[in-house]
Amino acid sequence: MKKWIPAVMALGLALLLAACQITVTPTPSPEYDVDVTASSWTDATLVGAPEADTVTLGPDESIRYKVTVPGSGLEAVYYELDQALELTVYDGFDALASSVSADFFMRGTMALAGANVPQVAPQGISAQLSCRGSCVIERRTSSTRYLRVHNPSSLTVTVNLYVVMRDFEDTSEGAGTLPLNVGTTEGALEALEDADTYAVSVTGDVSLTLGALASGLDSRLRIYNSGGDLVDTLSVGDPEVFVLAGDEIVVDALNGDVRAASSGKSRYVINLN
Repeated sequence: MKKWIPAVMALGLALLLAACQITVTPTPSPEYDVDVTASSWTDATLVGAPEADTVTLGPDESIRYKVTVPGSGLEAVYYELDQALELTVYDGFDALASSVSADFFMRGTMALAGANVPQVAPQGISAQLSCRGSCVIERRTSSTRYLRVHNPSSLTVTVNLYVVMRDFEDTSEGAGTLPLNVGTTEGALEALEDADTYAVSVTGDVSLTLGALASGLDSRLRIYNSGGDLVDTLSVGDPEVFVLAGDEIVVDALNGDVRAASSGKSRYVINLN
């Protein structure tokens, strides 16, 4: 009977290995209708950029896109429509940002929930780049994104989709802390979680205003002393306040990191006298 022992042991080992076997299921990808690729566009405006797709959508109709973004190139990716429809950008199944107008975009699907009401009226400083319709901008970090374009109206519409890579209009984007000198300093809040930091170089009075087209995104200015303590906060239109050399100024969206916009809608101006 001993000759059966190896066979029984082998069978038992096989059953044990089978019970311990791990099945790896591939991560599913979202379904999509059209595959498009981002292209580079460096002109001063978005007018003339190549269309990624042109589609006609009936009432309450949607289309989904898979977007391939080259692994190298310009730092900002613009997902833009030429009219105000619902646009959502996904990382796989997770909604990153959404927009329903050219005014601004918001984190996740917040813009689709009716929160897309402009906060302030335009003020005259300088005109910058603006989107033509619903628009989301992000720093180029992924090779694949998914988009959903939805027509919420009762009318049939034909819409153009643009997916382009370009530089941020705020040339100091991602540059770290910058010196704040006497005079005017301009910036823009073009991406979610965008916050611009400045080191005050001279003692004086500081104020905050908006660019000419900045009707979609209000900004705030926070002042920290050399010890890192928050000492004051300014919104657009507030009286100027006194700052000391060595203070630090942070400018971001009034609503924190949930809103951003193209530079024409998010441009701000710091005045230090």
